[in-house]
Amino acid sequence: MCLSDPWIYSYDHSMNRREFLGGSAAMMVGIPRIGAVATHANRRITDTVSVGFIGMGVRGQQLMKAVRQRGRGMSVLAVCDVMGSHLAAGRRLADAEVGAYSDYRYLLDDKAIDAVVIATPLHLHFPMAMDAISVGKHVYCEKTMAHDIGQTLKLWAAASHSRAVFQVGYQERSNPLFRQVKKLIDSGSCGKITYIDCQWNRNGDWRRPVLDPRLETLVNWRMYNAFSGGLMAELCSHQVDLVNWLLGSHPSGVVGMGGIDYWRDGRETFDNVTAIYRYEGGVKARFTALTTNAKEGFRMRFYGTKATLEVNRDSDQQGILFPERYPHEDALPVDGITGATESAQWLAEGIPISVDEAHGLADSTANAIREFAESITHGTLPVSNARSGAMSSIAVHMANAAMAAECAQHWKDAYDQPLP
Repeated sequence: MCLSDPWIYSYDHSMNRREFLGGSAAMMVGIPRIGAVATHANRRITDTVSVGFIGMGVRGQQLMKAVRQRGRGMSVLAVCDVMGSHLAAGRRLADAEVGAYSDYRYLLDDKAIDAVVIATPLHLHFPMAMDAISVGKHVYCEKTMAHDIGQTLKLWAAASHSRAVFQVGYQERSNPLFRQVKKLIDSGSCGKITYIDCQWNRNGDWRRPVLDPRLETLVNWRMYNAFSGGLMAELCSHQVDLVNWLLGSHPSGVVGMGGIDYWRDGRETFDNVTAIYRYEGGVKARFTALTTNAKEGFRMRFYGTKATLEVNRDSDQQGILFPERYPHEDALPVDGITGATESAQWLAEGIPISVDEAHGLADSTANAIREFAESITHGTLPVSNARSGAMSSIAVHMANAAMAAECAQHWKDAYDQPLP
């Protein structure tokens, strides 16, 4: 009998939130409770989008660099982190003297800030995004959107009722390669997609060194259920979102298995996961993440009746089309896709997928940040928005529930609408 329900596959977040916001003495050394290095209360930028960064760890720093690389029309006014080293890194990356805070609520009080980028541990996405929406800030929220399905539906509702832009950090939707992949699938170049196989494998325990044991859950939060959604949320989530986007639907059900089978070091989240989703029309999509083997690390394969489309980041391979060797009346129009000769479809190495040279394979994070700014200034809906982010978040939590209970999970009608 299946006792699990992803509606209740969640944890008590109140104590954890206090831990991150209040912090221990070790966390807060050298950081004032409100460390305003610069005051912007009387400064209102009208020709740019002014941004505050909440969370200046590895991902926050990557996003900050993306703003500098591709964020034309964006100005960083403030940074926030509870760890002194992260906060210092954020201040160094900013173009000018910025406000520096240890408590994000003070950053949200700065009326000169138009938008926030939330790059904190997963369990903090929901409270921080809800607070930002409540004061009218535009939000770029890293994936996964929220820590459980109930939070996801509430955050989707809040974003839907706000005039502010809400973008989720599924930057591969802004990758020119995957946009070309979508065109090929939508045009029928692969025929009917019947099966999808995705993996994102690494070889290592994914831990970071911790000098002070009191910082263990702060630094290695991905290892603990109260703070993280594990490999499904941190890795597979990107590919789940891509499959949802490329198929134009969400899954109807999922089965899965996982375990702590190698890195027996006190972690709570699985060190290997495999989930199989069912989509409309009987399409099955398998997602696997390992921490014990990195062969072909990131790979996605779309199996169609006319061709197989593969994206593989190993060996400089970006995108390859492998036409089926069995010709039929509606054979693959190879010339219309890549300019290759018809004989090329029989080559074992396949046909490279061409990408518009005007865009190239630019960094997808930088593209996503640029599109966030454009959505704010032009009033457009991001390609990775509250609804699409919610669909992917729900799917991830369904898979985690399926693996935890070793029981299939099914999409509920209630998941199709934000909470009223």
